Amino acid sequence: MTPEPVPNAESALLDPAALRIPITARHSEQRKTPATAAIAIRRPANDEWAYVNPNSEFHFENFWCYEKDKKVYMITPTLYPQLEVYVARVFAEWDFYLAAVKNDDPVIWPVKHSDTDYFRTQREAVQAAMTGWYQIQSNQALKRYDYRPAHADYPTPDWTGFETTEDARALFTKTFRNSLITSLDHDVLERLRGRK
Repeated sequence: MTPEPVPNAESALLDPAALRIPITARHSEQRKTPATAAIAIRRPANDEWAYVNPNSEFHFENFWCYEKDKKVYMITPTLYPQLEVYVARVFAEWDFYLAAVKNDDPVIWPVKHSDTDYFRTQREAVQAAMTGWYQIQSNQALKRYDYRPAHADYPTPDWTGFETTEDARALFTKTFRNSLITSLDHDVLERLRGRK
């Protein structure tokens, strides 16, 4: 059997219909990612629609964290009181929520605590997004986040693989294992002290 010749730009035109993704294969809801896969820690982008998993097992709340170069480091609570004041100041209380993102991979939505409207309105957005698809955007003029529900009747995300306590622990482990600070001489703390 002889292979069919490969068309080139000079001899044949490409047929767009032959290259389109079949309707049944398109990402029309959200991508599914198993709990064992790495999931990015990021707030949904201004043009994305997000739906927060309403299962409280996937609401990781009240952790001491520090962010540097888009990486979040978490410190064990027993170490935090032992830190020097100037090191402890870079840590803040954070919450993390598993969220489906329309036509993209799921994310771990981080919310950093602060005494600001940015924090309060982002927390409100997370609560609202547990009931449906929402878009969140930074409103720099008012120093807050604006959020709004989708008008389309998008289907509820398929949370298969993100249901049980074991699934939640697997996701949490995959997300934070390599950024957990468990000793006072950790490289991150030593850099904050100016020793490395």
